[in-house]
Amino acid sequence: MIVLTQLNGDPIYVNFATIEYIEEVPHTIITTLSNNRIIVKETARQIIEQGLALRDRTSDINRGA
Repeated sequence: MIVLTQLNGDPIYVNFATIEYIEEVPHTIITTLSNNRIIVKETARQIIEQGLALRDRTSDINRGA
């Protein structure tokens, strides 16, 4: 899970693996595989960076690092 910020400032925890695509129009809208839409303050780049960092941490744990 990655932690993002809703427009009202509240955190929202999103399963990065379920993100189908991200739009910036001008707010950032995440569409999930189940077709749910989430509007957040972070940019697409920030979301992707968080997701990749999560993947790397998970890979390290699975390798026993």
